[in-house]
Amino acid sequence: MKKILSLAIVAIVTMVFSGCGTTQLQTRAVMTRTIVLNPVQKKDKTIFLTVKNTAGSRINLEPLLRKKLFAKGLILIDNPKVAKYIVDINVLFADNIKEAYAIKAGAAAGINTGLVAGIASDSAKNGLIAGATAALVGGLVASATEDSIYRAIIDVSIKERKGGVEGETDRYNQDYITHKTRVFVSAVKMDLKLKNAIPILENKAINQITKIF
Repeated sequence: MKKILSLAIVAIVTMVFSGCGTTQLQTRAVMTRTIVLNPVQKKDKTIFLTVKNTAGSRINLEPLLRKKLFAKGLILIDNPKVAKYIVDINVLFADNIKEAYAIKAGAAAGINTGLVAGIASDSAKNGLIAGATAALVGGLVASATEDSIYRAIIDVSIKERKGGVEGETDRYNQDYITHKTRVFVSAVKMDLKLKNAIPILENKAINQITKIF
């Protein structure tokens, strides 16, 4: 009976942890909150943009972001006092998270190994079954972590000036609607290198941000 139970656990663990490397690039991009801006005339689509990278990563959003915003008809200016939109972008994280993923998988494997060992602790025979199961779990976890997983987390803050812009800067200088969201982007592929992952993360993040406008 216990042998059957141990084999059943092996099957369950296999289903949970089995996996192989991703040969086709997989990407994803989401925002935590949808931002809807009020419609304005084309001449009022002025934007003051700042881009920070407190993560200290190699990702660089600003050049392409400026290009994409310009292509959408926004006018990028250097004076926040007369801008319709004040946009502050901050990269919080952009890197390979394989190590964090492996730690998480290893913790889960430890839980399942302990479960199997506890069931099979009353005899040497069942102890061998537990050992084999633990080895299987370890192999599956190693297989599941073959992918290179890159993620970026980006804060987006947009201050939308109320009322007019030209000739009314004193009156409306502090009169804003503030919108905030966070952008998550990821790229997953076996043996994906940082130099190839960074442009992917940049493009996915910028596409999400420019959709707001």
